[in-house]
Formats: sequence, C-alpha cells, structure tokens
Amino acid sequence: MLVQDVVTQTRWRDVPVWEVRTPQCVARISCFGGQLLSWQPAGQQEVLWCSAQLQAPRPLRGGVPLCWPWFGKHPHDPAAPSHGMARTAQWQLDRAQLMLDGRVWMRLSPQQRLHPHLQVDQQLWLGTELEQVVTSHNVGDVPEPLTQALHTYLQVADVARVSVAGVQAASYLDALQARRCLRQQGPWRFDPAVHAGRADRIYQNVAGPVVLDDPLLSRRIQITASGGTDLVLWTPGPELAMQMADVGAQWSHYLCLEVGNVAADARLLLPGQSHRLQQHIALLP
Repeated sequence: MLVQDVVTQTRWRDVPVWEVRTPQCVARISCFGGQLLSWQPAGQQEVLWCSAQLQAPRPLRGGVPLCWPWFGKHPHDPAAPSHGMARTAQWQLDRAQLMLDGRVWMRLSPQQRLHPHLQVDQQLWLGTELEQVVTSHNVGDVPEPLTQALHTYLQVADVARVSVAGVQAASYLDALQARRCLRQQGPWRFDPAVHAGRADRIYQNVAGPVVLDDPLLSRRIQITASGGTDLVLWTPGPELAMQMADVGAQWSHYLCLEVGNVAADARLLLPGQSHRLQQHIALLP
C-alpha cells in the first residue's frame, strides 16, 4: 500500500481536506487552518466534535484548531485576530508517509509567513491513537513571546454526564471571574449552578495525563501533553451556545480540553530557539 492510496484530497462539509483512510483510522485535516477536523479509530465512534456549519474564512468550529502565536486576545494590539493567525491561514501538506506500523505521518506548514520572526509547522501521527506536535521556531534576531494551545473539541454524549480526572487539586484561573485563582476539588464535573453551566478555566501545572470519562458512550479518552503544562477546559453552556450560530443546541455534545502554553507556562523564544508542544490522545480500554 502506498501513501497516495490512503491520503487523498477531497471535500468534507464543504471544506477542502486531506482525508486519511487506513485499517487503523479515518481522519480529515482541513487545508484551511491546517486543522484536524475528524479522527475515528477503527471500530470506535468519532473522537472529535465538529460543527455541521463550518464557515470559512471564519475560524472553523471543531476538531483541533491551532491557537498560535498567541492565545486569546493579542497582549498589545486589540485589532489583532483572537487566537492568532494559524487557524485562518492556508496550509500545505509538505510530506506524508505510511509507516511500517500502519500509522500515517503528515507534516504541514502555512503557505505564507504568519509572523515576522516566528515560523510554525505541525506533525500528525494518525492511527488507533493520535499524536500531534506543533513546533515553533524563532528565526529572527530578538526574543519573541509565545502563547498557544491545541484547542481540542472532544465529542461526548452529554457534557452534563462526563467527568475529567487528572485536574483534582490543581489550581486554575477562572476566566469568568476575571482570572481569579481557585483550586479544583475532585474531578471536574458540569455544574449548572456555577456560571449557568458555562466553564472557562486554565488549569496550571498539570503534570500528568487527564482522562475524560464518558459513561453514556462507555469510553474514556486520555490526553497526555508535553511541552505545555497549562490545560484549558471550556464549555459554553446553554445560554452562550444559543448565541453561537455554529453551535446552538449541539453545545452539550462536546467538551474542549486544550493543552498549551497559555498562562504560567507562556514561553519566550530566544533567537534560534525552537519549542515543541505535543499531545497524545488514546482511548483507554
């Protein structure tokens, strides 16, 4: 089997994508944003949630958007796009390879320079497990700040019924309380009595893997990060979701768990320095 037999260009939900089909998985990566939109291991349900109303050239809602080279609002320029330029740039497939173990490896990069001093590329290993690496390079002659996140939308049966282990006792910044620092008590669970069910938290110094337990789908999704110890947990809740045309009533079918360098783990890249942010996603038995 050759790589051109398993990686093809097509359209999915009216978006140009590279589609991967192997005995191990089916996956789709958008040319717009270089964004992994879909990953379904063989014999399993889809792992990622993606809106049915993808609205390019607006950022695509779902999958794994790349927030780069800043997370949230630009620290100095209020006119700059939220979450940087990577998720709204056109990307190219630099290389793809069918590996001996049956996984597909892909390397992607933006078609044009997105930052005067920083470059970025992305690697994906797609199989029964998912590995994703974003590498940032300072090619300039001055230090450059970097904040970023892999903004992963995980599909769930009902966000009100799931739990997230691995964050218990961790401190977090609550974006809905002006980034007040609080401490998590036990696993995270949806709480309609707090912010009407909306949650927007940055957990800090998350050392180990986190596990999303979805009893209605009878599955547990484990995320392991390296190169980043911040973890963003986000659900819009019903009130905000109804104001979002590409979410609406589907809000309860996803939970965002985003590994990154967002708050305390923000980076400063020296000239010639590179940084790798990596996540590994697996379905636990």
